[in-house]
Amino acid sequence: LLLYSGRSDNSAATVDSTDANFNTESAEDELAWDEMDSDLAWDDIDEVEADPATVRALFERLDVSRDGRLDVAELQAALESQARSYFESVRASTTYETHALLGAADADDDGTLSLPEFEAGRLYVHHADQVERPDLFAFADVDADGQVAPSELHALLFPEWSGRADAFRAFLRERVRAAHD
Repeated sequence: LLLYSGRSDNSAATVDSTDANFNTESAEDELAWDEMDSDLAWDDIDEVEADPATVRALFERLDVSRDGRLDVAELQAALESQARSYFESVRASTTYETHALLGAADADDDGTLSLPEFEAGRLYVHHADQVERPDLFAFADVDADGQVAPSELHALLFPEWSGRADAFRAFLRERVRAAHD
C-alpha cells in the first residue's frame, strides 16, 4: 500500500481500502503505534516488505470514520499522534539521563550540583571547551541559589528539549563572541 498526495490544491486526498490487496484473516493483529514505529526505519521505507495483515491493521486503526477511506484529517491525526508519542518519549529519556548524570556528579548526594561539583569535571557538558564551567553553571542556575537542580541541568544538557533553547543559543553566541574579540 502506497500513500501519497501530489495535489497542488491541498484538497483531501483519500486512499480506498479496496484499492489494495488486504489479507483479512487476522483482524485482531493490531499493533500499537510504538511497536509499528520500532519496526519501521523511515530511511529504508522503500525496502519494507509489508505484511498484509499488518497493513490492514494499520489501515483500520487510521480509518477513524470507518468508511474504508483515509482522508487528510485522519492521516494528519495519525502523524500528530506519532509526533506526540515521539516527543514524550524523548522528554522521558532525557529526563532519565539528566538524573543519572547528576547522580554520578553529585558528590554529597543532595540531589543538586554545587559549583565545585560542577567544576570537578565528572560531568561532560557540551561547549565546556568554549565557555568556562562557572559561566555554564551560572546560566544553568536559573534561581541563583548556588545549586543546579535536575530541571536546571536538563536545560543545560538538552537545551533543544527545554524551554530555554533560544536563551542558551544567545548565551553561547555572546560568550563565543566575547572570547574572540
